[in-house]
Amino acid sequence: MTNPISRRSLVQKGSALGAAAAVGKIGYASAQDATPAASPAVEADADFLAAQEQLLEDLKQYEGKTIKMLSAVAGGKDPEEDALWAEEFKRLTGITLELTHPTADYDQKRQADLAAGVEYDLIYTNKQFMDVMVDQEVLTDITEWVNGSAILTNTTVIPTAEWDQVKYDDKFYSVFNKFEGSRMLTMRQDWLDKLGLPAPSTLDEVYNTMVALRDGDPVGDGSKPIGFSATGTYDFQPFFSAFGLRNGFTNADPESRSIDYASDAAIEVYAFLNKCFTEGLIDPNFATQDMAAVRNQFMTDKVSSLCYWDTWIGLFNAQVTAANPDTEFKAVGVPAAADENGKVTITRGQPSVWVIPINAPEPELAFKVLEWWHTFPGITLTSLGIEGHDFTVTDGVYELTEVGTTHAMDHGQPTPYNANWVNPVGELPGLREAQAITKEYASLDYYGPDWEPTIKPLIDEAIVKMILGDVTPEEGVAALQEELRSGGFID
Repeated sequence: MTNPISRRSLVQKGSALGAAAAVGKIGYASAQDATPAASPAVEADADFLAAQEQLLEDLKQYEGKTIKMLSAVAGGKDPEEDALWAEEFKRLTGITLELTHPTADYDQKRQADLAAGVEYDLIYTNKQFMDVMVDQEVLTDITEWVNGSAILTNTTVIPTAEWDQVKYDDKFYSVFNKFEGSRMLTMRQDWLDKLGLPAPSTLDEVYNTMVALRDGDPVGDGSKPIGFSATGTYDFQPFFSAFGLRNGFTNADPESRSIDYASDAAIEVYAFLNKCFTEGLIDPNFATQDMAAVRNQFMTDKVSSLCYWDTWIGLFNAQVTAANPDTEFKAVGVPAAADENGKVTITRGQPSVWVIPINAPEPELAFKVLEWWHTFPGITLTSLGIEGHDFTVTDGVYELTEVGTTHAMDHGQPTPYNANWVNPVGELPGLREAQAITKEYASLDYYGPDWEPTIKPLIDEAIVKMILGDVTPEEGVAALQEELRSGGFID
């Protein structure tokens, strides 16, 4: 279970902020000198541009103030660059940033600091942990501020339906960090084209495609690429999709008292995975290797498919092309495998959000920063990074530096929600198509507080045994059901 956070350890400060300031009528062009994130080629929404202009003006009243931020993602890539990033934040906003950016064990740091009553204005987290904090009443209710924000309520910035993911009885306690993608089957389109193969859409087609790519010599050197590589059991979701099964609790319903991966319906999936493993189509090191190893396999022609985030489809293409401009490499997302009704079930990432604790010294300013996060300058800092360090601007032309290229345009917000912003360096190749798959097929799983510490280890162990053939799928599922039932997790 997650360690409790005492509400008494946090002291409520400040009162609710009134309605947002009236939207100004000034065009964005007048702010371009102060806003290096300007994208002059985009036909941006006029209401957003006016709201952005007004926000930049409103921030001037806070110049000289300080906010404290606990971040797992936003900032530099090391402590030295964190300092540069904070300086750039101050240059753009006029606000001093005290950035705490742990290099490891972020969840433990966040939890310990909250329990100790350490004062932060902004804390990065995800929905799973936010659920706990909302229940413990340690977050500022920002409903009035969100509803009054001309930026955050603009549907070209954040679609209305997205807010349902972070709503608690019609109340809001957070603002999105970025658009969260999904984990989908990722394949080599250039290999499919070379062998004249269509993208697979069913489980049988996935199997046949993996076999064809293994035996068809797509590399041209006689090697036999592994069909699928993974890191543990989380990556096998696309195969469960063939039977309408998802990770977490059934139908993402915390009251279901049912877990798809432990159901009788999953037996066929485990039989399929064991068959693939026995035939050498699944990486024999799937249970122990890390994702860096899997990514390297995929980019060096050792494996034909994996399950990974949609953003990485663009990153794969960009990184391989940067290393070898003449490469034919082309990663692509595949919405597979569909069930008998044609439905695809893939896992969307839990929303990453920023929250304002109830003991925040500067809650109103913190919210203004969250609005700024979704403006052109905020997006540029959290994607491209630091001007003069990660990128340069010469006569309006943006170019990544060598350092910026290695940072892959990710300083906390590589995939912004705001549809008005066009990356001046260019989009990651294949990302837009992959995100379209996310928007059509992906949905949130539900895990609950007992999942990570207790339920997941039981499921992981059982799945690995069944894939390896240490137990039959029937035996493995029966034993898993008994363990989960005895623990009070399923009926």
